[in-house]
Amino acid sequence: MLKFLSTLVTCALFTISLYAAELSLYLKPSFIEFEKLVLEIAQTKNNKIRDQNGKDHIDNITNILLTAFLQRNPTHIEKIIIQFNRYSQDVKLILANALVTIRGKDVLKELNYNFSSPKKALSIIDIDKISLVDFAKKGDFKPIPDNTDYLWAAFEGTGDDKYLINILTYLASEPLEIRTLAFEMINRDTIADILGKLTDEKDSPPDYKDIVECSNQLSKKDRSISLERLISCKVVLWSAMSQRNGNKDINTRILSIIKTNPKLDYSKDVKL
Repeated sequence: MLKFLSTLVTCALFTISLYAAELSLYLKPSFIEFEKLVLEIAQTKNNKIRDQNGKDHIDNITNILLTAFLQRNPTHIEKIIIQFNRYSQDVKLILANALVTIRGKDVLKELNYNFSSPKKALSIIDIDKISLVDFAKKGDFKPIPDNTDYLWAAFEGTGDDKYLINILTYLASEPLEIRTLAFEMINRDTIADILGKLTDEKDSPPDYKDIVECSNQLSKKDRSISLERLISCKVVLWSAMSQRNGNKDINTRILSIIKTNPKLDYSKDVKL
């Protein structure tokens, strides 16, 4: 279980740190900004993080983001085709995968580009089928953090609120006990981070022992409450708070969504 926690946190930290400042293509849809982002992604190609199915997490996020954005901005596709030969091999591979996903393999002829086979990364088409709540209802919590990253990528490529609503619906639907413990874990993370910066002891993790014990006690009364469920909720909650803190537009949108539908206020009734 601790290994599971470590993996989820590592993926979440990597994803947020890589994309938080670079995404929001929906806010900056120019071709120049698009190329800049693809270059940034290409430079991280050696940083491999696997998802729960062993697939490359970064490849999935990248292809979701780019296919979402290019479907909303199809004029950029023609610009890519015209300028394709001037890109580096790493950039070519990323763009070719996205274009094959959207237009099929025939686009490779237009690009005059050959590679054995496109990487089988997820695309925006796959993400539109995701429901975090459905995973939770089935008691399948492990895929939730990865799929949350994919929903963020889809939102950043499109600016469509439905992806935010998907995340908010999941968080708000989790039991109050789970949400309360998740908030407390994040509070301790924040305190540990501040203390680490002040004391230069950045490798001192927060103590969750009492929270784990509380989760175990709760699970005896309600078998639907588990440590795995708590960790998944904590990672998703942390990603939402990080995105809201790092992107004013996302925070404004979430506040507006909650105002329209108060049931999506995931912090409601949480008392720390």
